[in-house]
Amino acid sequence: MIREKRMKCPAAVLLVILTLGGGAGLCIGEAASQETIYIEAGFLSPVLVRVPAEPAVKPPLLVVLHGRGDTAANMAGMWNGLMDPKPILAVLEAPYPMLLTGDKGSVLGWSWDPLSPDEKLWEQAVPKTAMYIINTILALRKKYETGEVFLLGHSQGVSYAYRVALQKPDLVKGVIAMAGYLDPERLPQKWFSRASGKVSVFIGHGRKDAQVDPEDSRKAKAYLSERGFAVILDEFEGGHSMTWDVVRRAQAWMNGIGMNDETAYWPRILSPVGPVFNSPQ
Repeated sequence: MIREKRMKCPAAVLLVILTLGGGAGLCIGEAASQETIYIEAGFLSPVLVRVPAEPAVKPPLLVVLHGRGDTAANMAGMWNGLMDPKPILAVLEAPYPMLLTGDKGSVLGWSWDPLSPDEKLWEQAVPKTAMYIINTILALRKKYETGEVFLLGHSQGVSYAYRVALQKPDLVKGVIAMAGYLDPERLPQKWFSRASGKVSVFIGHGRKDAQVDPEDSRKAKAYLSERGFAVILDEFEGGHSMTWDVVRRAQAWMNGIGMNDETAYWPRILSPVGPVFNSPQ
């Protein structure tokens, strides 16, 4: 059990209300204290899965990790932009709820990272979240006839896509990293050595992204390339969100894995798929 924060009140009567964001303390009579604690719990987590009506023989499995504050239901909409033949699409929900407030009111979103700066908490939580993703992949492969496994992360989800692929390079064939970041200092160096030559990487990033600096993706490409990874960096006209064009280019890369040399990537990616793709700037 980890205690995140404590705020003391001088009195002794406490009413605890369980909310989506944690425990909220209400003072009854005189006053009470308030704190958020994290307790390990086993639970069944829903996963949104979409299977093509007429799937190819062992279609690839595309596992999607949304960004901070997003939802699985929202990310599942990318299905409509994928080309035929479609992969089996599985969209996971992050474990930590967070309430987002704005001009249109409050919206519930989810975070892959715990909502706490406590490093000890992170040391416990991050590996458990990664194992949740790994166990989901194993369960999906047991239930469905799938081909190779690819992890697509957007924003915060990118760091977990990298983590899982590097940790399990014999399970995950490739990473599609959209507008995210790689933090090598939080990953064992032996993982990079073991995954080099096994895991391929497609990085997509909008040049006008104001939330995650596109330079982070350039640094990720350089870092991985120096260690023998096959990496494609696709910088597109856009911001933090994914465009249909870059999603489809990533799908084409996934289907034609082996286009890992950039001199071969762009001519082949633009030629067979027609006008739905924009030429690189």
